[in-house]
Amino acid sequence: MKCPKCDSENPESSRFCNNCAALLTQKEVPPFSQTKTFEGLEQELERGNLFAGRYEVIEELGSGGMGKVYKAYDKKIKEIVALKLIRPELATKPRTLERFREEIRLARKIIHKNICRMYDLNEEQGTPYITMEYVPGEDLKSMIRMMGKLSPGQAIFIGKQVCAGLAEAHKIGIIHRDLKPKNIMVDREGNARIMDFGLARSLEEKGITGGRVMIGTAEYMSPEQAEGQKADRRSDLYSLGVILFEMVTGRLLFEGETALSVAVKHKTEPPPDPRKFNPLIPEALARVILRCLEKNKEKRCQTAEMLFDELDEIEKEFPCEKRIFAQKKPSILREVTQPFGRKKFLIPVFVVLAVTIAAFIIWRLLPGKGFISLPAGKPSLAILYFKNSTGDKNLDNWRTALTENLITELRRSSENLTVLSADSIVTVLSKLGLEETSGYSSEDLKAVAAKTRVSHILLCSYIKAADKLRFNYELKDVQTGGVASTGRIDGQGEEDFLRMTDDLAKKILADFNLPAAERPAKIPTSSNLAYKYYLLGRHSESKYKVDVQTKNFMDSLDWYEKALQEDPNFAMAYWGLGDLYQNLYVNTKKTEDFELTLRYYEKAYQIDQDLAGANAGLGWAYFLKEDNDKAYEYFKRAFELEPENPSINYNLGSFLRSIGLPEKAIKYYSNAINLGDQAFINYMLRARCYDYIGKTEEAVTDARRMLEMEPENLTLQLFYARMLIMQKKIGEAEKEITIGERFAPDTPDTPNVEYTKALLFAVKGEKEKALPLVKEAEKKPVYYTYLLSLVYAALGLKDEAIKTIELGIERGFQETQEYPYNYPFLVNCYFYDSLRDDPRFVEILRQREKKYNENLRKYGAL
Repeated sequence: MKCPKCDSENPESSRFCNNCAALLTQKEVPPFSQTKTFEGLEQELERGNLFAGRYEVIEELGSGGMGKVYKAYDKKIKEIVALKLIRPELATKPRTLERFREEIRLARKIIHKNICRMYDLNEEQGTPYITMEYVPGEDLKSMIRMMGKLSPGQAIFIGKQVCAGLAEAHKIGIIHRDLKPKNIMVDREGNARIMDFGLARSLEEKGITGGRVMIGTAEYMSPEQAEGQKADRRSDLYSLGVILFEMVTGRLLFEGETALSVAVKHKTEPPPDPRKFNPLIPEALARVILRCLEKNKEKRCQTAEMLFDELDEIEKEFPCEKRIFAQKKPSILREVTQPFGRKKFLIPVFVVLAVTIAAFIIWRLLPGKGFISLPAGKPSLAILYFKNSTGDKNLDNWRTALTENLITELRRSSENLTVLSADSIVTVLSKLGLEETSGYSSEDLKAVAAKTRVSHILLCSYIKAADKLRFNYELKDVQTGGVASTGRIDGQGEEDFLRMTDDLAKKILADFNLPAAERPAKIPTSSNLAYKYYLLGRHSESKYKVDVQTKNFMDSLDWYEKALQEDPNFAMAYWGLGDLYQNLYVNTKKTEDFELTLRYYEKAYQIDQDLAGANAGLGWAYFLKEDNDKAYEYFKRAFELEPENPSINYNLGSFLRSIGLPEKAIKYYSNAINLGDQAFINYMLRARCYDYIGKTEEAVTDARRMLEMEPENLTLQLFYARMLIMQKKIGEAEKEITIGERFAPDTPDTPNVEYTKALLFAVKGEKEKALPLVKEAEKKPVYYTYLLSLVYAALGLKDEAIKTIELGIERGFQETQEYPYNYPFLVNCYFYDSLRDDPRFVEILRQREKKYNENLRKYGAL
């Protein structure tokens, strides 16, 4: 029997759906014909498509029970909106559409700063769609997932805003019925807005869900909703109580294997005191949360206004700084030991919410769009984070540590298996809105497979019986969707975990029919606990690299220091500290941060001269000292030690690019990508190298890949536009610049849009439009001299172009930690054709060629 709510198949004898717990009702005629051909749109909307003659699609935001949601630019009202296309099976029901229309009519009456505005319901080519206000920011679920938990003050700050929005809706009789963190958006100032008002109620129509079924999401539904009874305003307040509980504890109120089991707990189990999981929660706040969670709705807070007042009283006890959210911060994306000057390049673009640990700025990656391009000819593997099935929360930290260790061991043991990096997995999971360490449904796995493009996915868990521990694993074949192999590894306690991971790596290689490397593993430390702390430090550091959050920096620092307390001679922990402070130095440029970076790298090297990471770290340290001979020797040694390490390849590529050898750097960026490091920065820097050597088609290909990963990244958008200009595809470039202008208000400090438009006007010969856009050029950072010199050269302004190039060469390294205007770029860029007969430019070329040949002779052997 097919469930009328979620379309899952169930045995005919079932009364409730095994997937969503909806009541299954026997009917002679199905709610709609299973073979009916829907007349709506049959394909997804792509970036740049114009829908309904007015909505220019920017990106897909997500999909759910009602259909797909897109971010789009409404050309009629000249604003960005959210566009929701209703699922075809819902679209076939005239009564359903009328109900949607009525609910939207009611929802439009709610005009409040804490509620997302609903606009209208229309139809295009047989496809109904809803337009609503687009709210930039992150949903509350993502915030909780990334931060672990919010402070009590921040939870109250958001809770009060949700109360205010609910109060306004309840006044006119509108109940949400599906209030959950995913339906609450928080912008960069911490302002919250409730989404999807009225839509949950529309699904109650008989024939869509059937009679007396659970309306809502199991984890957040009230006891009365769990029974299929009518919801009222107190049901929304129960859901808000669950959300408050989750915000301050970082965990769900109730969990279970099925939606039905969770719903039963809402009905029967008393809620735990939130202070059990977070002792810092004020007693008054805990009381309010528990009152919201009363089973009997007569005992709950009766109105949103009352709840608001209670939260407001509690908030007054908090210092002001604990109640507000931090403002936006610059973000960098760095691999381990990579101190080249990307700060000036990326800071104007990657502005993130300080209250979210947004990976990379967390924009959504969705199934069906390309993300990763791994090499053919050998199997590739994505290892999802281990699941703790022991029931012992003290073992939770092993989830990430075991995963990191297994990835390292598989890479060390075989060159014939591509294993996706842990950072890449963090990025994929967060952009898909998935927990790093929870269980994964079949749909989750399909989404991961679509994004990772690997051939196999590995799922692992660990269980405990008395003092015995066991790993269970399942290797899934992405192509067939089936299970390639399963197995288990047994051990005698926590101290046996790392040995069990090594055994698991051998079993996985055997499942792939791959031989393990004969070389013996070098034991990094005699302390399993120290190694665990080191791995946890790496995990927190990987988050810090993306979001520059102080919390992640301090977490990483704490783990590394704990590792050294367990083993004071643990070289890898010192190397980790070097990488951590190097990431900090790139942001601060403070001498003391560089001194700590160098000190920790040197300490790691003193303990273990064969540690590849320590060698790469010292390579960057000497590069920053402008001692490239020494730097090269360390990078070379790092590569000799671990040629199959993607991070080492990345670092070597970045060194070669920074000293002006882009054609050599391409090889190592490609190696890093092919070895499983799918960070978009690899594609970005490889694309820049392709651009330098005149291979614009390859640069465009990489730029397209990057935009699939980061669809609203202004720097990528404009880089892509410039590559199109280099190919003289003016019309396409104009379109991309127009899309980029939509994002520019979020990054007001960058002149990139104006300079790119100036370049476009210059190519078109429109001098009067180009020059005003670059009139403040000399006040901008040196990095922008690249764009300025191109504009001036295209306009035939030789003096200005040459002066700009000379300025970039003179001050480039001090400001960007790389050497601008490398010889291949000056030779291959056709914009400089107008300068080639100028003696000054000829001299510049002569000097750059001399330096290029010298570097090629000294550092181009690898």
